[in-house]
Amino acid sequence: VLQSELFSEEVSEKVYRTLIKSVNENFDVLFDYFDLKKKQLSLKDFYIYDVMAEVDKGEKKKFTYPEAIALIKKALSPLGEEYVKLLDRAEKERWIDVFPNKDKRSGAYQTGIYGFHSYVLSNFEGDLDSVFTLAHELGHAMHSYFSDKNQPREKSGYTIFLAEIASTTNEMLLLRYLLDNAKTDREKISLYNKLFDEVKSTLFRQTMFAEFEEKVHSMQENGESLTKDKLCDYYYSLNEKYFGKTKLIPEIKYEWARIPHFFTAFYVYKYATGITTAIAFVNKILTGKKEELDKYYSFLCAGSSKDPITILRNAGCDLEDENTFTTCFDYLRKMLENWKKIA
Repeated sequence: VLQSELFSEEVSEKVYRTLIKSVNENFDVLFDYFDLKKKQLSLKDFYIYDVMAEVDKGEKKKFTYPEAIALIKKALSPLGEEYVKLLDRAEKERWIDVFPNKDKRSGAYQTGIYGFHSYVLSNFEGDLDSVFTLAHELGHAMHSYFSDKNQPREKSGYTIFLAEIASTTNEMLLLRYLLDNAKTDREKISLYNKLFDEVKSTLFRQTMFAEFEEKVHSMQENGESLTKDKLCDYYYSLNEKYFGKTKLIPEIKYEWARIPHFFTAFYVYKYATGITTAIAFVNKILTGKKEELDKYYSFLCAGSSKDPITILRNAGCDLEDENTFTTCFDYLRKMLENWKKIA
């Protein structure tokens, strides 16, 4: 099943194996985050549900929609003048259905029609999460715009494997801009927590899910019975591995049964490779080197003109190379050290 699902998107098994190996070798990043969060929350014991707690419960800054767009344009300015002008167009030409409304679908998403600009639906409520969501969906919109502009219709659509990279790159650029311009340590701590909460959920937890579903498919392929007790016990053991000294609750063993992504085999690992790629791209883009920006645009414009691994490799991010993941984790360690200095 693994080989079949990877083959359908022209992704090598080496990408999958490299991800799992790299994450397993870098649990210290996650455990350091948990230790910092425990300290920020002044907790004696740190339970798995404490991972979800906010470190800053103070008054949250609110943004108007024009303020949010202005902030996003500043944060994404390293992507160049053409990109910022497109953000202007998205605002002024009303590509975005901004606010909650009666009978409007919840959440946020982007959709594109070849030959036309993309459309973005959001439910903007003025908080920082809404700003990040808007930046995320505009990343999808820009990815679709450049792919449509540079590829014939039959090659304009990009695979799911590539779909969350441009959106997450926008989020990581926004986070870096906010950190660089934060006026207080309290603001910075909240932003560091936001970064590592995303890393916990997207890089580590989705890889844990990937390990679980591979085990389950392997059991079935080897003719083993799939009982609830076997599945619960294995899922609990993965939580013990991924959450380290964090105290678990017995009920966590049932969590696998409510994860809808498991009904689409080997989907979840793409979240983890997506955020790894986004972090790699952001670090290259922020060097200010034109060749790095050109490489990123080669990704935005590629659609499905080549297989996704080649597209990313040509853009400077090789997911078959362990060094790509090492660079990502080294960056996260640096962010943790910055957080520790003000914790």
